[in-house]
Amino acid sequence: MVFFFIGGVVPKTVRVDDKPRDCAECGGQGTAYLQRVDHYFSLFFVRLFPLTRGEPFLQCEKCNTTSLPGDAPARSSKQVCSNCGWQLQPEFRFCPICGSSLF
Repeated sequence: MVFFFIGGVVPKTVRVDDKPRDCAECGGQGTAYLQRVDHYFSLFFVRLFPLTRGEPFLQCEKCNTTSLPGDAPARSSKQVCSNCGWQLQPEFRFCPICGSSLF
């Protein structure tokens, strides 16, 4: 008898609350939301249960800047993954955390 097991850990970006906040980077009023990246165990591409809860961060929907709550983000030439919010090097084509294409 042969069994195939397709499982792993997948990230999921979760909005912590729906209270809009102002973005210190682009000046957008009410464009930043508090989010976090949680990791789930998946079996056959179905998320079964959470493994870890990520730290909350602010992400602006207008300029995709991420920052810690209460911190003003520093100006940077680095990219930010639109799926998980991870800060990326300019030469990256894919996010090393969630695998999303950056183009």
